[in-house]
Amino acid sequence: MTRGDQRETTLPRRPSEQDLEALQGALLVVTALMAVPIVGITSLVAGINFVARTTCSILLLGWPLAPRLRAFLARWDPRKADSNSGARRLRTLMSQCWGYLARPAARQIDRALHVMPNGLARHIELFGEQTPTLGVKLGLLLAAAITALPVALSMALGLAALLHIMEVVGRLTALLILLGWPLAPSLRSALSQCPLRQPGRLGWIRRLIFCTPAMVIPPTSNDDCPICWEPLLLDQPSTAAPILEHCRWGCGRAVHSGCMRGWAAAGCQDGGSGGACVLCRTQWR
Repeated sequence: MTRGDQRETTLPRRPSEQDLEALQGALLVVTALMAVPIVGITSLVAGINFVARTTCSILLLGWPLAPRLRAFLARWDPRKADSNSGARRLRTLMSQCWGYLARPAARQIDRALHVMPNGLARHIELFGEQTPTLGVKLGLLLAAAITALPVALSMALGLAALLHIMEVVGRLTALLILLGWPLAPSLRSALSQCPLRQPGRLGWIRRLIFCTPAMVIPPTSNDDCPICWEPLLLDQPSTAAPILEHCRWGCGRAVHSGCMRGWAAAGCQDGGSGGACVLCRTQWR
């Protein structure tokens, strides 16, 4: 052997088209499997980020304003100022604003629902029908705006987190489409060769779930049993017809039931694949 022949024999083999298609299909499967945990982790991180930002904003805005809000409530409604519930404080403040700033609407609601807001009732009780001053109106508006600021900020943060999640999902979807469109034939061939599509490698329950049964091919009068070479269908109707079994996961052709049992028993005794079809070698049951 010359040196040139030796060099030719040591050259690497050029990959065939089937190898390239299998590699592309495997890459697409790995990309699709990686996209699911990425989306889940991104959504979880965005949710934790939203909760943390909302909590920090409420603490930063509510902690310094708590004494002022408490003093404001003690000024206008001393009985409810000692409550520790933030919801009660907010309801009290909004009822005060409702009573002082929208008395006509409050009267309409009172006539319809027989409900008197606390702010309107206390204002009428203390001041009669006097109109509140401009300072009182501005103070109530400012207090309502300061109280609603954490809620508005938390809603804005939640909307930003939702938009971020939608952006990430959109990018991943576009990436999967760009990768999956040219690799669709390769992915189809890879899935056709997947163990889930091969009944012989699966158990009975998994075959029923993942595999599609073969279409049954009815025998004709000219067809013979591939094991005993006897006709599958007898010409004499008076004679009892033999029981037939069909290949369920492979070719769909028929054999005699007794012949198939003998074939399977002989194959198992010899250590071969006695449970396989005689024609297509697919697992019989």
